[in-house]
Amino acid sequence: MILGSYTYKFYSYAVGPGASGSGYDGVTSAGMPDIIKFTDNTYRMYYGVALSTPVSGATTAIKSATSSDGVTWTVESGYRLLGDGDGDSGADGIPANEKLISAPNIIKVSNGTYRMYYQAQSQGATPPDFVKSATSTDGTTWTREGTRIDTENGSQNQTAFSIAAQTSVIRYSDSDYVILLSANYQKAATQPSDLVIGTSTDGLTFSNFSVLYTDGHDPGVVNLENGSGYWMFFGHLTERQRVAFSSDGRSWQAYSQTTETIQQNSAGTEVKEVSSTESPADRQPLEVNGEIWLYMNWNTSVALLRPV
Repeated sequence: MILGSYTYKFYSYAVGPGASGSGYDGVTSAGMPDIIKFTDNTYRMYYGVALSTPVSGATTAIKSATSSDGVTWTVESGYRLLGDGDGDSGADGIPANEKLISAPNIIKVSNGTYRMYYQAQSQGATPPDFVKSATSTDGTTWTREGTRIDTENGSQNQTAFSIAAQTSVIRYSDSDYVILLSANYQKAATQPSDLVIGTSTDGLTFSNFSVLYTDGHDPGVVNLENGSGYWMFFGHLTERQRVAFSSDGRSWQAYSQTTETIQQNSAGTEVKEVSSTESPADRQPLEVNGEIWLYMNWNTSVALLRPV
């Protein structure tokens, strides 16, 4: 399976302070998106935001927007989830280790319920990331479920993660799941993560972890509509964006060629950059009309990149 193009070009801002439209008051940045496609060919994007004005004490949240074409997005009112606002598990009922929340990843289970996996951490200099989850019957009102993958930063347990963050979960059935995530077994949470793969029989408890790509991180996966398999876009350190293909979501082949992003330099000239001045990670792929579009962190917003 060959990717149509490894070269992508900025097309427009999708959501965030740089995008057109309303719904960004009080939002200083938006990023780490995930997108679900409905049967009527419309879309909902979930993304993390930083808030300039705290809401019930929270300074981070997960919001959503809808689109009929993948280009123009309408922000939905309210928040899908708010971060912890009181520093404990007290009045707001939100755990203190969810002060900073982002990187939503949405799946749908057989009863029509949605499950969101997201990364969370407490406030601090080098707090560890955890993978949490929440459920919803309509995609807008969510109920927290708790911790899916925990961390033990600084412990002597060499089989425990010190980082567990940004996930892409593939559901085959209600008893068969694969998870791809940024994680490592180092004692210090500041060490580079690896791209790790694991499995689950219920979507709640994950195990059988192994390193898929050393120094990889932030996987974004698209399930191709023709049923041929999955493309994964992931970062490699801070240097480049790599791609991998899998026919089943379990065994992956990474390609040596990296994606390139066309950007404008200070003189306004378009140049190709393998190592982007923007984040080489946090790119969520979406298949639209036979093309793979990418949504990525760009400045303080989520940008749409299209292949050229």
